[in-house]
Amino acid sequence: MTDIPNTEYITINKDGIFVGGKPAIKYRGKEIFDIRYVKRRFSDIQKEYPGVMELHVLSSETRGKYAEPGSPSPIHGRYSWYRAKFNDGKTWAWVYSGDYGDAVSCAKLCAFNCVFHIKNNHGYRQAVFGERTGKENVQSTQKQVAKPLTPINPVAVATNNNAQNKR
Repeated sequence: MTDIPNTEYITINKDGIFVGGKPAIKYRGKEIFDIRYVKRRFSDIQKEYPGVMELHVLSSETRGKYAEPGSPSPIHGRYSWYRAKFNDGKTWAWVYSGDYGDAVSCAKLCAFNCVFHIKNNHGYRQAVFGERTGKENVQSTQKQVAKPLTPINPVAVATNNNAQNKR
């Protein structure tokens, strides 16, 4: 898979929305739809999965299969692709999102739809986070704390066993 230059996709991170490393309100000549929503949802995603450093969003001419990794083209088109970059510097594969009908709609809506799908669709979130499918794998910055076990009541166990033995 060839690397796609950051001038061809949107980068969403804690500092904002960027194209080519520069703050952006437009992508491929179209205004990015509801930037405040995109920033809020990314913040929500990071609270739940603090190991996610960035989301990348690409409008491509390449079609794929929903929620499956693939190799999009950097050539502008109507198909939307997303990927995640993690705090350890690893970037996961591009994952196909869908057909937005035309290139204009895709460019306008793809950042919005990226954070929406990842926030609200467990299966899609797993596809974008790749091998780091569970919170315990994505949260590289937080320790996992074991939940305390509920103590066993020996009287209830003995009563249950006696009832079963009488049958």
